[in-house]
Amino acid sequence: MDDIKHIREKMSKINNIEKSVNTIRVKLTDLETTVSSLEKRVNETENACILLSDAHDSNNKELENSSQMVKSLHKKCQNLTHTVNDLEKEKTNLNEKLLHLEMKSMDHNLVFYGIKEYDGENCEDIVKKQVLKQTLEMDQTTDDNIKIDWANRGGKSRHIIIDLLWLSSKTLKPAKP
Repeated sequence: MDDIKHIREKMSKINNIEKSVNTIRVKLTDLETTVSSLEKRVNETENACILLSDAHDSNNKELENSSQMVKSLHKKCQNLTHTVNDLEKEKTNLNEKLLHLEMKSMDHNLVFYGIKEYDGENCEDIVKKQVLKQTLEMDQTTDDNIKIDWANRGGKSRHIIIDLLWLSSKTLKPAKP
């Protein structure tokens, strides 16, 4: 009987051990499921990190290319600025030369205002007859004394402009009263 009691005790212990083993087995299964889930998440995280790393590398390359392009454009902009400055200086110089030439070409121009305009008029004859003879009272206004290159009307006031080629000093003497 002692043996049976002993066997029963041992059986009870074995049952307890079996319960403990079953509990451990359930916990181990849960742990395996958790580890499997964690492994899956770690793999997904590693893949995401690889994708992020690739994207980062790609962005760095694009940033480097953009930086080089900006530097190149900045250099071109500086060159264009220098070119524009040079062209502005040249334009100013050319404008000064043009003004000088215009002033030089107008050295012998005379402008007469307030002369009535007629259809089919000859501005050169009007200047010689009306302005020089009558108004300025100059007697000798022949082609020998006064050479006019051209004469015409211009401007809003319709004044007469003449380009005087030559004026004899004798012509400048007014007629005797």
